[in-house]
Amino acid sequence: MKIFILFLICLLSLPVFSQPPNNTIDTAIPINIPIGGTCNGGSNFTLAWDSNGTTSNLFTECFYDIGFPIYSETDQFFTWTATSLVLRTTGVPMTIYDENYNQITCFSNNNSVYNNEYADISGWAIGDIIIIQIWTVNPPGYNGDVSFCLLQLPESPPNDTITGAIPIIPSPTTSNSDCDTPTFNLPISIDGTTNSGLGDCGSGKDQFFTWTATSTYLI
Repeated sequence: MKIFILFLICLLSLPVFSQPPNNTIDTAIPINIPIGGTCNGGSNFTLAWDSNGTTSNLFTECFYDIGFPIYSETDQFFTWTATSLVLRTTGVPMTIYDENYNQITCFSNNNSVYNNEYADISGWAIGDIIIIQIWTVNPPGYNGDVSFCLLQLPESPPNDTITGAIPIIPSPTTSNSDCDTPTFNLPISIDGTTNSGLGDCGSGKDQFFTWTATSTYLI
């Protein structure tokens, strides 16, 4: 009898960790993603994360792509009805699924995760219900907050593709020094501009304009 009582006391003294309600993909909960922003070096979401209660049995290519898979053994799931074609994120690896649990895309770039650089992810249509799996990059046994940035970019501008090019009027100039101060400002980092993949001068985001030539050269 004494042994039984001692054993019962030991069991009652063990720590109990409750799993979050969104611990599995079929229990994903809604997330409200704000529109606009850059995500550079900041976060707009903080999850109270207890890795002893949060588990995972859904490992994707992102899990093995992170470079430190032992740091990514726990996750939480969220649902979002897409009102934008592009999400911007940093701070945590994540995998995106459709409502039938088919993987759409994933984000696990080491440089972006650990240097607080942002990445833009896409692959769905407006109105689609998507599921976002967020991994923790903290060491095993971590108990605390997990902070990250997640934003939706606004709809792309009409001249985001070459077929949607719009007119532009270059400013008249008499010397090269007139371009020391920019005459045009395009907020391409926050206005939904994407990378068309056209041209050989770079691989960044781009917009398109038309011009009826009134000069034989531009500065």
